[in-house]
Amino acid sequence: MSTVKKQANKQNKSLLNSVTQAIISADAIPDPAKNMLSNMLGLATGTYKEERAPFQIEVIGMVQQVLDASEASLEQKCKAQDKICDELPAQEQQAESAVQECEAKLAAEQAVTMTAKRELAEAAQQYKSAAKTVDQCRTVQHAAEVDYESLLQKKEKLETAFTNIFERVLQEGGTKEAVDNVVVTLKKLQYEENSIMAARTALLKEVTDRSPFDAMVIKELQDATSRKLGSLDSAIQAEEPARRDRVEAMSSAEASADKAKQGQIRCAKRYTDSLAGEAVWERSLSSAKRHVVEFRKEASKQQRMREKLANELHFFQSGPKASFMDLVEYTAPSFPTEAASEVEPVPVALDF
Repeated sequence: MSTVKKQANKQNKSLLNSVTQAIISADAIPDPAKNMLSNMLGLATGTYKEERAPFQIEVIGMVQQVLDASEASLEQKCKAQDKICDELPAQEQQAESAVQECEAKLAAEQAVTMTAKRELAEAAQQYKSAAKTVDQCRTVQHAAEVDYESLLQKKEKLETAFTNIFERVLQEGGTKEAVDNVVVTLKKLQYEENSIMAARTALLKEVTDRSPFDAMVIKELQDATSRKLGSLDSAIQAEEPARRDRVEAMSSAEASADKAKQGQIRCAKRYTDSLAGEAVWERSLSSAKRHVVEFRKEASKQQRMREKLANELHFFQSGPKASFMDLVEYTAPSFPTEAASEVEPVPVALDF
């Protein structure tokens, strides 16, 4: 075999190996067909283009279809991956916009929370002040009612003492025991000491034995009792408007306190609702940020896939596809007329 022929066979074998690997890797045909085409391709392409038989041309055509299908599949994958990658910037912008929206919503909710917190503090202070006013009104009212009840009791005691003790003894006289009881009662009711001693002397006497001075003393005791009763009546009557004012003030203070309490409750609800809304947006923001991170990882993965597919297509076109075209165009070398008869096409087959 000549040197030229050996070099051609060696080159064809290298090209054939590349094409055979592409056939074996093809997804379009079953394994038996792959093996058949791989075995027949060496015989078909080992013959010069000008001398190939129809069945060899047919084998080459079938291999051409397999390679074209593989190339079309790779191109389709590249186009699909290009479409995915071309959409990535818009999707990333959408994810970043979601983060920005969550940040804006969270900031707005935080502002609402701060306002609600301030309003709650003001409402709490108002309720505290209103409750303090109620306590003050209650204290004043209690003290005033104690004084008022004291006046009523003094009047009642004086009236009871005058009716049940003084009047009978004043008009009819009485025993030493009865007079002493009157004296004790007069002292309790804070009569003047001189009047009490003078009245004692007069009351110990029988009515018929009383002198004009005794009658004057008894009359003065009756007048003093009337004055005391009148003074107590006047004090009680004077206290009535003040009592009504205190009741109205107490009612108004309690109404204000209740209103302030309800306002505090509303503010507390607004504050807790706002805190809950803030928590929701914090979770949404955290989720949106995680989505951006995960999206960028996925986008990087898709870009690497795009490069991988592009490289596969390039290597397929520059490798098996180009090798196949070289095998298809395998022609007899040109020699001088006398040397041409020595060159014979030699089929090339792969060893499996």
